[in-house]
Amino acid sequence: MITALCIDSDKQAKKDGKRLKYINLTEDEWNAISELIPILEPFANATELLGGSQYATVSFIYPAINVITRGVKPSNSNINEVEAVDFTEPSTAFDDDIEYEDLEDGNIANNQSKQHKVKINMPQDCKNLILKVKSALYKSITHYWNIPKDYGLIATLLDSRCKSLSFIFPELHNDIHLKLRSVYNEMKLEYSEQEKEYYEEYLTNSLLASMFSRKYDRSNDVTEYLRVGEISFSECPFNWWSKNENRFPILLKMACKYLAIPATSTPSERLFSNAGNLMTV
Repeated sequence: MITALCIDSDKQAKKDGKRLKYINLTEDEWNAISELIPILEPFANATELLGGSQYATVSFIYPAINVITRGVKPSNSNINEVEAVDFTEPSTAFDDDIEYEDLEDGNIANNQSKQHKVKINMPQDCKNLILKVKSALYKSITHYWNIPKDYGLIATLLDSRCKSLSFIFPELHNDIHLKLRSVYNEMKLEYSEQEKEYYEEYLTNSLLASMFSRKYDRSNDVTEYLRVGEISFSECPFNWWSKNENRFPILLKMACKYLAIPATSTPSERLFSNAGNLMTV
């Protein structure tokens, strides 16, 4: 395109060809882009995965974050070269204050005052660029996702596709199992109160009530559930819970409560967009 524009008879085309020659990416920049693709691709995949609406998504949050974090974590040899990221500055996360300076006359696309200037005719310094990008991503993930993980991890544990928690360190498994048992015991107490009211209302014979109440002794439900093998990714965890409703009635209630949480706001935003296409004011 540069060659075609430069030999064009039109003066404006020649002028555009000259400008394009100066702002065209260098070989180092093309190589850097090639190296950035496998680093950024998991972010795109995670966005697509967690934005789904036809399957449970909340259980994939921390597995996805873990895989991404491992991909951008600096090696021990580069740990000392990691640059600090100032998360107190809004410009760290948002690029609203960037302006792009034109080669020809120094004009900018937006006349508003901006804090950061990018001269598009100047080649990017690609030295250690990949390390800097990975470092910034790693710092951002560990900063913004340093939040309580109870809801997300319990949801993952209740998803029969990934309850082995293979994405986290084995020593953390016990803590997550304990959290699940704690929530389970709270719901079990509530469930027992409901059963008690049922027996008092319908089973007036105390012996008969005692006989049936033993049927609902759920002291080892969590242990039994954790021993059951995982299902394949192509299967639906909701179908699995539906088939095992009588086997794990309390855990089923927990699964419905946690797995129904959407991982992102994408499904609701998609719904509003679809509704807007159908209805107008």
